[in-house]
Amino acid sequence: PPSPPPPPPPAQPLAPRFFDMVSRSWVSADWVSPRCDDDPAYFDLYACREWRGHRCRLGGYGLHSTARVARLVRACPVSCADGAVAARCAKPPPPPSAGAVA
Repeated sequence: PPSPPPPPPPAQPLAPRFFDMVSRSWVSADWVSPRCDDDPAYFDLYACREWRGHRCRLGGYGLHSTARVARLVRACPVSCADGAVAARCAKPPPPPSAGAVA
C-alpha cells in the first residue's frame, strides 16, 4: 500500500495585533513604527513631509501594494494622520510643582 501523505505544515503564527485608537481598528504589529519621529531617509514617490495630514493607511497617490503602504506607515508615523505613534510617543504631562494646589 502507498505511504500516508505527510502531515500539513504547522500554521503560521498570527502577527501580534493591537487596537489603534487613531484609526479605531485592529492593526498588525508589523504596521507599527518603532519610531517616534518620521524617517528623514524615507522616500517612495513622496517624502514623509508630503504625507502630512493624510490618512496613509489608505495608500493611494501611487502607493497601492500592502508592503509599500506598510512601509510608509512605519516610516512616517508623525506625518500620517492615522499613524499609530500618537499614544505611545506622547510626552507625559509635567509633574506638579511643589506647593501647587490641586
